[in-house]
Amino acid sequence: PLAYYTLLWLWMGIFGQSLIAIRMLSILAGVASVYIIYRISLELFDERTAQLAALIASLAPFQIHYAQEIRMYAFMTMWLLLATLTCLRGMRTGYWGWWALFSVASALAMYTHNLAAFYLITLAIIPIIKRDWISIKSVTMAGLLSVLLYSPWLVQLPAQFAKVQQNYWVERPDLSKL
Repeated sequence: PLAYYTLLWLWMGIFGQSLIAIRMLSILAGVASVYIIYRISLELFDERTAQLAALIASLAPFQIHYAQEIRMYAFMTMWLLLATLTCLRGMRTGYWGWWALFSVASALAMYTHNLAAFYLITLAIIPIIKRDWISIKSVTMAGLLSVLLYSPWLVQLPAQFAKVQQNYWVERPDLSKL
């Protein structure tokens, strides 16, 4: 999807095309992710646990790697973490603003990478597991708003999947490969 590459194009237009300038975009998303992990942990636990979670996240090899890579993964992580935080706060407070931000973060995550939808579906199941009927209604409405925000790209998905299937770089395994 177009979100990361559009943002990268705008970023390069402002800050230039040096390797440091281009990588800085993902670095900022990686730093924001560590902060959001801190906020999620603070929401669920206490200050000490939140600090430890942020420290672990800041030292995690995958986090460091993707925060330096010129790809969309740091942004997908950041948007999904923001969706998690806003979902948790929405369930705790019931405030519609958190659910609206959840919708936006969810749509941005899907605009960043199609596979974000699997995480978001799992996240939306939490109120069902908790049997939190008010939050079920809220997450459903927020999910519908997220799909509405993502709908302009939905018409592109079949063509995008067809291109991936047609031009995939790994040969499909058959029985002889097994």
